[in-house]
Amino acid sequence: MDSNNVSVPFHYQDGWFIFKLIGRTPITLDEQQLKELRKNVKQTIKERRSMNVGNTYLQHLLAGVRVNADEKIGKSLAEKIIQRITINAKLIEGSDSSKIFLSESDIYQMMDEFGEDTLAMNFILFDENPVSLKEFFYDLIQTTFSVRSTERNRILSALSSTIKYLIRQELITREGYRLGLQNLPEITADLKIWEDNFLSQVFKNRFLDSTEVNDEEVFQYFQKRNGEASNLQVNIIEILCKDLGKIESILNEMQNGVSFEQLAIKYSERESTKNKNGEFGWFSVDSFGDIGKNAATMEVGEIFGPILTPDGYSLFKLIGKKKIEKPSVETFEKLKSQLTIDAKANKLSNTFDSFTSRLAKKYGVTIYSSALKNLSTTEINMFTYRYIGFGGVLTAFPFTSPWYNWAKKNKSEIEILP
Repeated sequence: MDSNNVSVPFHYQDGWFIFKLIGRTPITLDEQQLKELRKNVKQTIKERRSMNVGNTYLQHLLAGVRVNADEKIGKSLAEKIIQRITINAKLIEGSDSSKIFLSESDIYQMMDEFGEDTLAMNFILFDENPVSLKEFFYDLIQTTFSVRSTERNRILSALSSTIKYLIRQELITREGYRLGLQNLPEITADLKIWEDNFLSQVFKNRFLDSTEVNDEEVFQYFQKRNGEASNLQVNIIEILCKDLGKIESILNEMQNGVSFEQLAIKYSERESTKNKNGEFGWFSVDSFGDIGKNAATMEVGEIFGPILTPDGYSLFKLIGKKKIEKPSVETFEKLKSQLTIDAKANKLSNTFDSFTSRLAKKYGVTIYSSALKNLSTTEINMFTYRYIGFGGVLTAFPFTSPWYNWAKKNKSEIEILP
């Protein structure tokens, strides 16, 4: 394009774009940068060709197919979702989140409200084997329903798009079964891995939904924390991204010598730290879940991640660590809001650790410490993902946060072999 020309409208990822070229600046690349550029261009071409093949296949598969949803059930479902979204919007007022999510707990509560008779009714009306409302809810749990506004029409539009998406996914799934793809060894192995991960997440979320703390428990947690080593505070620079593809690009740039600080300025999406170049400021290691927990064990200058957080994938660099005077009881009311969150997370962790330890003892779990010590590891940050067709992308393996304190805290309950 020549300067001052305007492009034709084009679609990319999550929207339509049009741009005007206002100038060009020539750049000089060294050999390593040229090599990386060629690699990225080849990858982009491969992705686009794969997408074209997938879209052509889908157009053939879905041509002329029309599937409706039960109107009465759909209206009732919409009203319940609007109600839940409105409640959840109030809970996140003042937070960094720009999206309002429908949680797994919300979905289970709606299922209870509908009752077993309604859940058994057909909702997605395929000519053969229609999908019940209960089956639809289970699909919805895996889909992650979210909106950016509590406006009624926005929620209804998002629900309509979600229903269409799940219908399309069901058609693709049924075609896969028709072709017998579920019997391929590699598919069977992958499904087993992801099934175990999904069931573990559902099980863990049930603990989360049932874990509550009262004011007395929060104050006891505050006193206990003051008596332990939690007067440790840390400061980090974080890169938060929701896009898996960006994570790979960031790690590649790190390997090519781009500083973490520069990458944080360029990529981080956390609203509260954008204007601070990704820097958090000092906070207790008991805060921010796995971020604080892992930062407590790091040395200044070390980089950790990516780890999956409720806001996206987080990479962070420890830039400071210090001990402070333990806060007085007078500060409890000022910290109560954050302490309540931390106390609930701590209670959940202890409950789940104890439960896991009991299961380990019941089923004779054995930990081979010598095998763990002999594992080859690297300090180079790596992250891999895979394409699953038709524009889908996910981590190469299920993304899980470290969960091993149950073995440390309950050594007497399991057998640890050399």
